[in-house]
Amino acid sequence: MHGRRYQTKHFIFFVRPNRRDYWRLGITASRKIGPAVLRNRIKRLVREAFRLNQHLAPPGFDYVVVSKKRTDLPGLNLDMVQKQLQQLFKQIRFLTEKDLEQAPRA
Repeated sequence: MHGRRYQTKHFIFFVRPNRRDYWRLGITASRKIGPAVLRNRIKRLVREAFRLNQHLAPPGFDYVVVSKKRTDLPGLNLDMVQKQLQQLFKQIRFLTEKDLEQAPRA
Protein backbone atom coordinates (compact mmCIF):
# COMPACT_ATOMS: atom_id res chain seq x y z
CA MET A 1 0.00 0.00 0.00
CA HIS A 2 1.21 3.44 -0.87
CA GLY A 3 0.18 6.78 0.44
CA ARG A 4 0.45 10.47 -0.18
CA ARG A 5 2.35 13.23 1.53
CA TYR A 6 0.97 16.71 2.19
CA GLN A 7 2.86 19.63 3.67
CA THR A 8 1.65 22.61 5.63
CA LYS A 9 3.57 25.36 7.37
CA HIS A 10 4.30 23.31 10.52
CA PHE A 11 3.60 19.68 9.59
CA ILE A 12 4.05 16.93 7.05
CA PHE A 13 1.01 14.65 6.79
CA PHE A 14 1.25 11.11 5.43
CA VAL A 15 -2.06 9.55 4.42
CA ARG A 16 -2.53 5.94 3.37
CA PRO A 17 -5.40 3.46 3.29
CA ASN A 18 -5.63 1.03 6.22
CA ARG A 19 -8.52 -1.19 5.00
CA ARG A 20 -10.46 -0.61 8.23
CA ASP A 21 -13.74 1.18 8.98
CA TYR A 22 -11.98 3.80 11.10
CA TRP A 23 -8.99 6.10 10.90
CA ARG A 24 -5.81 5.88 12.94
CA LEU A 25 -3.47 8.67 13.99
CA GLY A 26 0.28 8.69 14.52
CA ILE A 27 2.21 11.76 15.66
CA THR A 28 5.97 12.28 15.71
CA ALA A 29 8.06 15.16 16.99
CA SER A 30 11.78 14.43 16.99
CA ARG A 31 14.28 15.80 19.47
CA LYS A 32 15.37 18.27 16.79
CA ILE A 33 12.10 20.12 17.48
CA GLY A 34 13.14 21.11 20.97
CA PRO A 35 12.82 20.04 24.60
CA ALA A 36 10.28 17.42 25.72
CA VAL A 37 7.87 20.07 26.97
CA LEU A 38 7.57 21.58 23.48
CA ARG A 39 7.37 18.19 21.72
CA ASN A 40 4.62 17.01 24.05
CA ARG A 41 2.70 20.27 23.65
CA ILE A 42 2.78 19.92 19.86
CA LYS A 43 1.51 16.33 20.09
CA ARG A 44 -1.29 17.39 22.46
CA LEU A 45 -2.33 20.16 20.05
CA VAL A 46 -2.42 17.76 17.10
CA ARG A 47 -4.44 15.16 19.03
CA GLU A 48 -6.94 17.80 20.14
CA ALA A 49 -7.24 19.22 16.62
CA PHE A 50 -7.98 15.72 15.28
CA ARG A 51 -10.52 15.16 18.06
CA LEU A 52 -12.34 18.40 17.26
CA ASN A 53 -12.31 17.76 13.51
CA GLN A 54 -12.76 13.99 13.40
CA HIS A 55 -16.07 14.40 11.58
CA LEU A 56 -14.05 15.71 8.60
CA ALA A 57 -11.56 12.81 8.58
CA PRO A 58 -12.47 10.16 6.03
CA PRO A 59 -12.50 6.71 7.66
CA GLY A 60 -10.29 3.93 6.39
CA PHE A 61 -7.04 5.87 6.40
CA ASP A 62 -3.93 6.12 8.55
CA TYR A 63 -2.78 9.66 9.26
CA VAL A 64 0.80 10.23 10.36
CA VAL A 65 1.73 13.75 11.40
CA VAL A 66 5.39 14.76 11.47
CA SER A 67 6.27 18.07 13.05
CA LYS A 68 8.65 20.28 11.07
CA LYS A 69 11.53 22.03 12.76
CA ARG A 70 10.57 25.71 12.82
CA THR A 71 11.57 28.63 14.99
CA ASP A 72 7.92 29.66 15.52
CA LEU A 73 6.78 26.32 17.01
CA PRO A 74 6.65 27.64 20.61
CA GLY A 75 3.96 30.11 19.43
CA LEU A 76 1.85 27.38 17.81
CA ASN A 77 -1.73 27.32 19.06
CA LEU A 78 -4.79 25.13 18.57
CA ASP A 79 -6.38 27.45 15.98
CA MET A 80 -3.28 27.29 13.79
CA VAL A 81 -3.17 23.48 14.00
CA GLN A 82 -6.89 23.19 13.24
CA LYS A 83 -6.58 25.39 10.14
CA GLN A 84 -3.73 23.27 8.80
CA LEU A 85 -5.64 20.07 9.55
CA GLN A 86 -8.80 21.36 7.87
CA GLN A 87 -6.68 22.30 4.85
CA LEU A 88 -5.46 18.68 4.72
CA PHE A 89 -8.99 17.25 4.95
CA LYS A 90 -10.14 19.51 2.10
CA GLN A 91 -7.34 18.17 -0.09
CA ILE A 92 -8.04 14.50 0.63
CA ARG A 93 -11.84 14.63 0.82
CA PHE A 94 -12.35 13.24 -2.66
CA LEU A 95 -9.51 10.73 -2.69
CA THR A 96 -10.32 7.08 -2.84
CA GLU A 97 -8.23 4.16 -1.70
CA LYS A 98 -7.51 3.39 -5.36
CA ASP A 99 -6.14 6.91 -5.89
CA LEU A 100 -3.74 6.50 -3.00
CA GLU A 101 -2.53 3.11 -4.15
CA GLN A 102 -1.77 4.51 -7.61
CA ALA A 103 0.05 7.54 -6.21
CA PRO A 104 3.83 7.67 -6.26
CA ARG A 105 5.35 6.45 -3.04
CA ALA A 106 5.42 9.17 -0.36
